[in-house]
Amino acid sequence: MTNPNIELIRRFWAGYATGDLEGLRATVLAPDAVWHVPGSHPLAGCHRGPEGITTYLQGLATGDFTADVWYAGADEKHVVEVHHCVSHRGDGSDIDMDWVLVFRIEEERIAEIRHFPADQAAVDEFFNVLVGNN
Repeated sequence: MTNPNIELIRRFWAGYATGDLEGLRATVLAPDAVWHVPGSHPLAGCHRGPEGITTYLQGLATGDFTADVWYAGADEKHVVEVHHCVSHRGDGSDIDMDWVLVFRIEEERIAEIRHFPADQAAVDEFFNVLVGNN
């Protein structure tokens, strides 16, 4: 039997992959959801609410990336996901590393996301060039 919280995270990623940002805002993300993005690059910070999170996801889409989920585990309130991501910047520079994401679930919606890259300095450098350091 699949955990419903893992299914929620799968719906989240499927909505992102298909560009259904309205569906994410309407049925997946809690009204007061927050995504904590570490680092010192233009996409770093706390992205608040479904609108802030989908705007962040649009910023991620400026890079060409693929992610493979290696592990997902859940309890009643959390999902921990480990995935391997490869992203291309277009200038021959890639980011190729593992990430851990921790999702907090409330009332069958994503209430909070925290993610942790294997190499924060590499992520900062990659996104500072890709998105531009404002």
